[in-house]
Amino acid sequence: MLTLLRGIFALFFFSFIFSTTLFALNGENIFKSKCASCHKLYIPVEKIKENLIQKNQILHLKAPSLNMMAWAMLRGPKRLGAGDSEFLEDEVIDFLTEYLYNPNKENSLCEPQMMQYYDKKPSMKGKVSQEEIKALAKFFINYKAPKNTPHFKEKKEYDEDALLEEAKKKDKLILLMASSKTCTYCKKEKEQVLSQKDVQDFLAKNFIFKEVDIDEFNLPFELDNKAITPAFFVLDRNGSKMSEAFGFIPKKQFLQGLKNFVRKKQ
Repeated sequence: MLTLLRGIFALFFFSFIFSTTLFALNGENIFKSKCASCHKLYIPVEKIKENLIQKNQILHLKAPSLNMMAWAMLRGPKRLGAGDSEFLEDEVIDFLTEYLYNPNKENSLCEPQMMQYYDKKPSMKGKVSQEEIKALAKFFINYKAPKNTPHFKEKKEYDEDALLEEAKKKDKLILLMASSKTCTYCKKEKEQVLSQKDVQDFLAKNFIFKEVDIDEFNLPFELDNKAITPAFFVLDRNGSKMSEAFGFIPKKQFLQGLKNFVRKKQ
């Protein structure tokens, strides 16, 4: 009987240690216990964009939030993995190791406009193990914005095929404008530039012009607006990106830039 009790106790103890280890190596728990004191867990995208435009005067961030970091690693202009999922986890682990052990702003994946506002990050060497970094990497790769936030909304996929069909049928270039309902400069672009008759006539004659509300849709053709609206993308009739521009563009500059693409097409 005593032997049986010892066996049960040993099994219980082993199970407790094993489950505790699993808890410790859960990437979300590691982030909350060792990173959340500096990095906020979630900031709505609309608020991030507004804060960027207002030069960090709204949020006064000293470090990027969890969703900002996940976006930079997986979808940003300096994203890791180069689209190859086979090497993505290794690259995220290598990046996190360097980021945590030897922090250097020069190697950051974050938006350059925000880097000037962030505090210098202290080294976490000796405070975060390599096994914990591996768990963090998996957490970032599988990260999804929390559905219980009031700002969360599933986005729809834009109909790429219909857009390409129209562009090929009319033999025109494509101009996409990424916008948001909360974007002040989008409203300014529409009122001061896109509403003007000469601009509308030029676009109707030479382009398939579409506005994509990024609050409702994912941008087509894997385009990336770098968390800035408005963003403009000139595409050929096969959907290949020819050029991109970000922020408010005055009328004269807007028309001149597009006329250059029309000349090249001719």
